[in-house]
Amino acid sequence: NENDEIDLPTGCISDGNLVDEIFGKHISLEDIPNLCDRVILCPKNEHSLIVNEQVLQRLPGIEKVYSSVDGTECEDGEDACNYPTKFLNSVTPSGVPPHKLNLKAGAIVVLLRNLDVNRGLCNGTRLIVRRLHNHTVDCEVATGSNKGNRTLIPRISLIPSDTFLPF
Repeated sequence: NENDEIDLPTGCISDGNLVDEIFGKHISLEDIPNLCDRVILCPKNEHSLIVNEQVLQRLPGIEKVYSSVDGTECEDGEDACNYPTKFLNSVTPSGVPPHKLNLKAGAIVVLLRNLDVNRGLCNGTRLIVRRLHNHTVDCEVATGSNKGNRTLIPRISLIPSDTFLPF
């Protein structure tokens, strides 16, 4: 318009709780296949963490927390002890997920990297968490030509390539 503002269609405007309007106040496991095409986009990762936690709380079942294993890789090896684990757990370098991942069976998750393109496990693939194990997560592909296929997602070691930290 004349004020350089974007006019949104009335169907896109929410005056209530956005998570309630998109996913409902309670989510049953039977609802999950119908919810796989719904998404709330957030401008910042910190906002998406809040939305994800609100959606997860609507799912029945026990939440499992997966924690990262933090360590340092220094060229000289001497700086490693200068960074306590508590500090490493508090930072989230670009391209690395947060220290804790909270999941429940039935949660809808999105792959953030290519794992096996031939099996449809690539960046952006939506999966339904079916079972939570100590070192793997059993998932079902929720969309695309591989819909319904099951896969185990293992723990993956990540080393940030661009960080403000000297390791």
